[in-house]
Amino acid sequence: MVDLILKFMLLAIIGYIVEVFYVYILSNKWVNRGYLNGPYIPIYAIGGLLIGLLDKYHEDFLIIFFMGMMLCSALEFYTSYFMEKLFHRRWWDYSDHKYHLNGRVCLQNSLLFGIGSIAVIYFLNPFIINILNQIEPSLKLFLCIIFLIIFVTDLIISTADASTTNININIFNKFGDINNKNISKILGEIKIRFIKAYPNLINNNKELMEKIQKINKEIKEKTKKFKN
Repeated sequence: MVDLILKFMLLAIIGYIVEVFYVYILSNKWVNRGYLNGPYIPIYAIGGLLIGLLDKYHEDFLIIFFMGMMLCSALEFYTSYFMEKLFHRRWWDYSDHKYHLNGRVCLQNSLLFGIGSIAVIYFLNPFIINILNQIEPSLKLFLCIIFLIIFVTDLIISTADASTTNININIFNKFGDINNKNISKILGEIKIRFIKAYPNLINNNKELMEKIQKINKEIKEKTKKFKN
């Protein structure tokens, strides 16, 4: 169990790094793409562990490619579905891609999942197993406990932040006048990092995003003047 948790941790961190660099290549911007505050993305870890079950097909990379592609696509689809049910808002939408399924998954990502599955089975899994084999059991247990404390705390805080953000985005959407006296308070409760990481939270409303950024800038300038 300890090894499994540590493997989860490493896969989540590696997944975060891959996601951040992937987004940077596409947008030339560094964005914290994780739902959590920390540098780890659980969905990548879960996907990596599921792909690990395909190791029995080690001799046939085509099976690994297609089964990994289907497993990870299903994971992304149902993660999108349950997050929408939980927060009543879509966190990502691939409807603008040529081939997609209800905007929750797209062919481009699915193909990348297949390639990633091959990388996990032939390179990443052996690498992680080798690292874990070199760590003393007592240190493994210590790292496991520390990670679980940080991860669970982060999960609770981030879920609370996401709920607050969702509520306040709904309120913010109703404002037509950016000078409304309550708008600064509402903006202060909106986690801008969620909006940057998941623009679809504001329904791809460019005008609203510009409004949020403008007010956020004004608040920072006023705060700076007040401190000086």
